[in-house]
Amino acid sequence: MLGADPFLASLRRHRLAAGLIVLQCALTTVVLVLALAKAGELRARIAAPSGTDESRLVRLVVRGPADAAVQSRERLALARLPGVARVSAINQVPFGIDYWSADFSPAPGWANGMVRATLYLGDEGLRAQLGAPLLAGRDFLPAEYTAMDLHAVDSVQVDAAFARKMFHGEPAVGRTLHAVGTRPLRVVGVYASLQGPRADERPTLILPMRFAPGQANTYLLRLHDPAPPDAHAVGAAVETPASHRWVVDYRSLPELREAYYRNDRWWVAALLLGMGLWLLCTGVGLANLADLLLQARLRQIGLCRALGARSAQIRWQLRRENLLLAGAGALAGLVLLHLLLLAWPWLGAQLGTGGVGLQAFAVGLMLLTGQCAMWPITREADAVPLTGGMRPA
Repeated sequence: MLGADPFLASLRRHRLAAGLIVLQCALTTVVLVLALAKAGELRARIAAPSGTDESRLVRLVVRGPADAAVQSRERLALARLPGVARVSAINQVPFGIDYWSADFSPAPGWANGMVRATLYLGDEGLRAQLGAPLLAGRDFLPAEYTAMDLHAVDSVQVDAAFARKMFHGEPAVGRTLHAVGTRPLRVVGVYASLQGPRADERPTLILPMRFAPGQANTYLLRLHDPAPPDAHAVGAAVETPASHRWVVDYRSLPELREAYYRNDRWWVAALLLGMGLWLLCTGVGLANLADLLLQARLRQIGLCRALGARSAQIRWQLRRENLLLAGAGALAGLVLLHLLLLAWPWLGAQLGTGGVGLQAFAVGLMLLTGQCAMWPITREADAVPLTGGMRPA
C-alpha cells in the first residue's frame, strides 16, 4: 500500500513528476502498439503467398509488331531454352503492372449482388502453369478455348475465395456466372486462392481465351529449376533481325515481388527505427524525471541509509517505484488506445491494433525501457551520504 512504504508515500509530495512519468509511459505505449501493429501488418503482407509457384516462374515482356506466326516462333524459341519447361502467353502476372478485372453476379441484372474478380487469360494449362492446385471440377477441354472474344467463351474456372464470396459456401462447380458483355459462364473448376497483379486483388478467375499477339506481349515461363535462363539467351531467342521485336522486361516472380514490396520494406524499417528512437527519447525523459524525484528525496534516502538500509534495498525501492509508475502508465496507455479506436474506428482499420499479444509485448517493452532508464539513477543513489545532505558533485 502507498502508506506502508516511505518511498511510495513520498510520491504524494511529488505528484507532478510522478504524473509526468505515467503520462509519458501512456503515450509511448499508444505509439508502440500502433507502430508495431502497422509494421506487423506490412510484414504479413510482404510474406503473404501469391498462390503461384513463384520460384519457378519468370515473366518476359516483348514489344514490337507481331502476328500469330511471330508469336508461335517466339514461343518455340523460348521453349527450347535450357531449363524452360513451358511457355504461355498471358495477359497479366502477380506483382505486374497490367490489370484486367470484371464484375460478376450469380444471376442476370445483378439482382443477387456482384463480386469483382481479376481475370487471367491464357492458353491450355494456364492454371497448372501458374501453380494453383485444382480443388474441384476439371480443367478446360481443348474445344472450350477461344480467341479473344468474350461473346464466344462459355466456361470459367474460379478460385476458392471467389466461390465462397459468390456462392456462400455452396458447391460452385456447375453454377452459372453473369457479366456485362459475356454469355452466361458455367463454372467447370475451382482452384486454390490466387492473387492478381496487386496483393489486394483477390479473388481471381481463369477464362479459356488465348491472348492475342499485339504490340506488347507477356510470356510466362515455367522452369524445371529455380535458376532462370540467361538474359542474353532470352534476348537472342526474341530479338531476331526479321522480327523487329525486343525484350522490355525479363524478371522472375521473386524479383517482381521484391520490387513490388520495396516501399513496404522501407516503411517497416522506418517504423522500427522510429520506435527505437522514440523509446530512446522516452528512456532519457524517464531518467530525467526519476533524477528529479531522487534529488527531491536525498535527505529521506540518507536517513534510511543511516537507519541501516543497505544500498541494494534503496535500489530495489527505486526500481519498484519506477515499475509501478511505468506499469500504471502502460495500462493507462492501453485504455487510451481503446478509447481512440472507439472514437475513430478508421484508425484501427488503417494501422491495426495487433491483438492482445502485441499489446502485452508493447507493455513489456515499456516496462523494460523504464527499468533501463533507472540504471544510472540507482547508481547515483548509492552515492547519497548517510547524513542525507546534498548530492556530491
